[in-house]
Amino acid sequence: MRGIEALQENNELVRYLSPAQFQRLIQEAATKRWYLAPILIIAHQTGLRRGNILTLKWSDCDFELRLIRIATSKNGEPIALGMADTVYEQLQEIDKMRRVPGSDYIFAHQEGPQRGQPILDIKNAWKTVTKNAGISNFRFHDLRHSCASLILMKTGNLMLAKDALAHKSIKSTLRYAHLSPEYMREQMKVLDDSLPFVCRLKDARAGKSQQNVIEISNTEESVNATR
Repeated sequence: MRGIEALQENNELVRYLSPAQFQRLIQEAATKRWYLAPILIIAHQTGLRRGNILTLKWSDCDFELRLIRIATSKNGEPIALGMADTVYEQLQEIDKMRRVPGSDYIFAHQEGPQRGQPILDIKNAWKTVTKNAGISNFRFHDLRHSCASLILMKTGNLMLAKDALAHKSIKSTLRYAHLSPEYMREQMKVLDDSLPFVCRLKDARAGKSQQNVIEISNTEESVNATR
C-alpha cells in the first residue's frame, strides 16, 4: 500500500551456549594457544566484541575499581563495564605470566617480529576448538549473545543487558526479551486492564463473596423483622 512502509523484521537468530557446551569449548581452547581460553571466557562474561577483546589494553583496565573502559565502540560510544571475578582472575593471571614488557596490549605476541603487537587472527583456532567441542553453526559473535542471554535469564533486566552490550538503542536489546519470563509476563499484564470485570476470576470471586455477604445480611434483617 502507498504511504505505508513495511517494517523490517530482525531475523538474526539468538544463539547461545549451555553451561555444558561452554565448558567443553573452554576445555578444548585450553589445549591450544595460551590466549584462546582467556579470550573466550572474557567474551562470554563481558559481551565485548572480538575486536575490542583482541585490542584490549592494560590501560583500559582499572583493577582497583574492577572496571574496563574502552574509549570507542563499534557504534561510536565509549564502553564501561564491571569486571566479574572470572574476568578479573583471567587478566591477573595474564599479567603475571604473559605480560610483554613495554606493550600495552593484553593479548600480545610473545616473540618474533610482531612481539608486543596484538594478536588479531584467531579464526583457525576458533574453528578447531568449536569442531573438537562438537559445537556447530556457532560464531565467535554468538558469545556476545550468550552473555546477553545469561543476563536476561538470571535477572530479567533488559536495561542491564543493554548497558552491558553497549547498545545505543533498547531496540537492539529487545531481540533477547523472550529469554526473560519476567519481562514477558509484565508485558502481557497490560491486556488484563482491557478485560470486563466478570472475566477476572479473582475479582469476580471477590465480588461474588461480597454479594453473598450482603444477601445473607439482608436475609437476617428480614427474619428479624418478622419476629
